[in-house]
Amino acid sequence: MKWDQKWNYKSNRKWDWKRIAGAVLIGLGIWGMFFWGGLAGFFTYLFASVLLGFGYMLWRGADTLLKRICSGAAMVAAAALMLFKLNLLLGMLLSLALLYLGWRLMRPAGMYFGTFRW
Repeated sequence: MKWDQKWNYKSNRKWDWKRIAGAVLIGLGIWGMFFWGGLAGFFTYLFASVLLGFGYMLWRGADTLLKRICSGAAMVAAAALMLFKLNLLLGMLLSLALLYLGWRLMRPAGMYFGTFRW
């Protein structure tokens, strides 16, 4: 198939139920990233992971009891932040799952079997 025929091919312009459902799922996933706390959950867990790593690094290099107490407190605070913001993580995972499923539905069928060519 020549390149000019590819753009006139009917299946490239067709909106069937899979593409419409994929577009709806992608829209819900993007909406969920902003309103279900997906982005807030990402940055919260990023901050808590950095704090947990920093506390562990201080724990390993601690030579006094005060340094061990402070690094332990940092690790406990990071774990508590992760635990209390679990609903944001679940919202982020749900949004990412909707985005992925919508993307899978929007792709042409030939991409699944390796016969699709751009």
